[in-house]
Amino acid sequence: MDRSPSQCPECHRSFGINISVLHGQIGPKLYRCPKCENVTQSHRGEWPSKSRQERRQYVISSAWFTVLMTLLGTLAAFQGHRYFLGDAPEDIWVFTAAGVVAMTTALWQGGRVFFSLQRDGNGYIDPRPVSFWSAESNMLWSLLVPFVAVAAILAITSKYSF
Repeated sequence: MDRSPSQCPECHRSFGINISVLHGQIGPKLYRCPKCENVTQSHRGEWPSKSRQERRQYVISSAWFTVLMTLLGTLAAFQGHRYFLGDAPEDIWVFTAAGVVAMTTALWQGGRVFFSLQRDGNGYIDPRPVSFWSAESNMLWSLLVPFVAVAAILAITSKYSF
């Protein structure tokens, strides 16, 4: 169950959408609301403070999430190409879309660990200001970024298809 706050308990400003399987409870321990400056517990922790089992769970869930996003992104690219151009894309574009989505998703999930290590290594314990637009608190970005990559692939395929 995800205990991370999705809004400020004082002023109720939205922090974003939380899906615990995506962020694996990795992140700053404290959030600071940019509106009312209230500091609240995030119920997360940095990567070095995670147990071996928690780290393994994050890696496994990230792998499954990458596979799922790759399948959905490839399907979106294929259907988008058919819808906009009226024919099936060449195989190279389907494989390119799959690769781009897989790499984007894997880098996004790996980036969470990287930035967690950076924060922990710098001894950063101040509350993080968060907002709806923050990739730190809003899991919506994990879902949108790969599909933006697919849209870019679709734009490239439509430009170079004859």
